Amino acid sequence: MYSCEVISILLDDNMEAIQYALMKNGIIDNIFSMISILPHKQLQFFHLLPIYSLFKTNSLLISQAMLERGFLQLLKLFLNSQSENVLMQTTYCIYQFFFNQSILENKQQLNQLREQIQKQGSLEKLIEIFRNDAYQNQKIYQNIALAIGFLYKASPIPTSYGSIIIDFLKQLSCQMNSPMSVYALFALSHVAECKDNHPLIYSGIFIAEVNDILHDNERESLLQNSLYLLTLMFMNGGNISQKYPDGSIQPEVKQILINEKQAFNHINKVIEDVLDQDILWMREQLSHNCCEVAYFLLEGNPDSVDVALQDNGIIDHIIEMIERVSDVQIDHLKPVTEVSLLCNPEQWEIMQSKNGLDVLIRAVSSQNEDVIFESISCIERICYQMGVNEVEGKQNIMKDYLEQDGVMQKFIEIATSRQDKYQNYAIVQCAALIISHLYKAAPLPEQFGKIVTDILKQQLSDPEDDVYPFAIQGLGNLVECNDLKVLLFNHEEEEELQEIALQDA
Repeated sequence: MYSCEVISILLDDNMEAIQYALMKNGIIDNIFSMISILPHKQLQFFHLLPIYSLFKTNSLLISQAMLERGFLQLLKLFLNSQSENVLMQTTYCIYQFFFNQSILENKQQLNQLREQIQKQGSLEKLIEIFRNDAYQNQKIYQNIALAIGFLYKASPIPTSYGSIIIDFLKQLSCQMNSPMSVYALFALSHVAECKDNHPLIYSGIFIAEVNDILHDNERESLLQNSLYLLTLMFMNGGNISQKYPDGSIQPEVKQILINEKQAFNHINKVIEDVLDQDILWMREQLSHNCCEVAYFLLEGNPDSVDVALQDNGIIDHIIEMIERVSDVQIDHLKPVTEVSLLCNPEQWEIMQSKNGLDVLIRAVSSQNEDVIFESISCIERICYQMGVNEVEGKQNIMKDYLEQDGVMQKFIEIATSRQDKYQNYAIVQCAALIISHLYKAAPLPEQFGKIVTDILKQQLSDPEDDVYPFAIQGLGNLVECNDLKVLLFNHEEEEELQEIALQDA
């Protein structure tokens, strides 16, 4: 007994001691061996104290180490205990374990532990304990509800117990500034990745209660997860049509957020917290969530642009976050690309002054093709729009800016790269289009001119191709320079281009 308590004290919030204890044939291996041979009636709370201390660190490393040591195989032994203290500690470790596994999965991907937990009967045992209302320690019920929420990530939760678990999580999520409330909102967000679970989440007045959190300064710790849950509900098919108890119609989730002027300020507060977050996985997870919520609010909403571009507004915060994130992903860029595409010329000047274009240009050098395409396609549309705004014969105002610091050379390298360099050929097409927009009414250098125009002319064969109208515009930009008509097009091609342009006019 005393040795387990001493070990627990030594391990508590002490990563150096934890790493030592996790060594092969170390203290933790010995504790696992001891526990595995104990009859469940002899298992006491102090036997679990060292494992409990490990899980309190909320570390992905710890969860992986526990998985490798057979933690799942010991679950049934722990869960058969008659001791409430043992059950409280065990269920705490389980929900932390399931949570850490769930955040390793991408959105819409299942928690890989669920099938194994079901096969060994531990899930059934958890439900049995949850349905038993004889326990005095309420943390047992809280821990189990969280564990099952994380376990059913992006998956329909069975009707036999889904409603009682989700109702419990909803109650837990609305508690005043409780750390458990943060986890409950996390769990509901995991469950909300499957739209089949939405009716259970919508039931009652829960959405209104979550909306209240957005306006409650005393519950700022719940802000980020509340925003994210509302966003997931709408993005994954949510359309709330049920009524409040007073008979009024409940608004769609998106309207709850967009109609509130404070919405972007909410996200700004969260981003400030994200930038101060020491735990790497938490910082990355929250940064993704913030950007998803911001994109959701901005998407197709030109009225939001002026608010987004205010000094110290959402775009300033997101750009600062992108500059500090080690591995920029497509979710980080989407708010920036959406605002860039919604901007009118005056708004674009503000966006450019905030380094919005520079963020997109840097992303073109990513190793991730999704990130490259997100950024380069946005730059292409910006260059296209700026060219369209100029009268015939006048050069694109973006050309001088993008010729600085080797940016133009980057687009030339992409457009002239070997055909198998990018799996997504649209990246090469976008680079060629950018060049054609930038060289509007300007001489196109011979060393890459033929390659660029050949790429664009290939798109003229299929009027249904999304690139078709932009290829027409790009080639039209180039022929505004008389020197290029003879150099790049034979007489038949020029007549064909003019005919197509007339048809599309």
